Amino acid sequence: LIALLVAPIVSNNLGKKKAALITVVLWLLIAPLPIVLRLTGAFPSNDSDILLPILMLFAFIETSLAIMIGVYLSAMFADIVEDSQVETKARSEGLYYSASSFTQKALNSVGVLIAGQLLTYVEFPTSAMQQDVSEATITKLAIITIAVLSVVYLAAITSLMFYKIDKSTHNKNLNEISREQKE
Repeated sequence: LIALLVAPIVSNNLGKKKAALITVVLWLLIAPLPIVLRLTGAFPSNDSDILLPILMLFAFIETSLAIMIGVYLSAMFADIVEDSQVETKARSEGLYYSASSFTQKALNSVGVLIAGQLLTYVEFPTSAMQQDVSEATITKLAIITIAVLSVVYLAAITSLMFYKIDKSTHNKNLNEISREQKE
């Protein structure tokens, strides 16, 4: 709920693209922090009373940032649809949103495939109890998780650089669409 309230304020002050970029970078820096801190010995042990509240705080921050990213990307996507409408004089939001839905489903499937391959790569035991998984395996999995997350989010940051619609362009597009609808 807080993310839904904060996102429009940040977007109005910074613009959608800058808000999205900053939020993605923040997520990229914060999400792997518990893993990095654990690997360096600077995170509470599993039997610590403070571990759960700290993990809950990280989960809250990560989830809030992810929601904000979703808000920005959805708004930017709508702007792209309107920009296309101005250029082509045709409404094609169905095409854009179905392509987006398909892409999300395909990427989710690839994500599951990659996750399985990574578990195989680190030789994570199947049907293992917690005590059966070696520290070396957990460390290897943690490092690979950070690397994969970094690559995925750096790709997201790179793709955001191609977004060229600013507030002025957006307002021009809305005015053009409104004018065309009146004709």
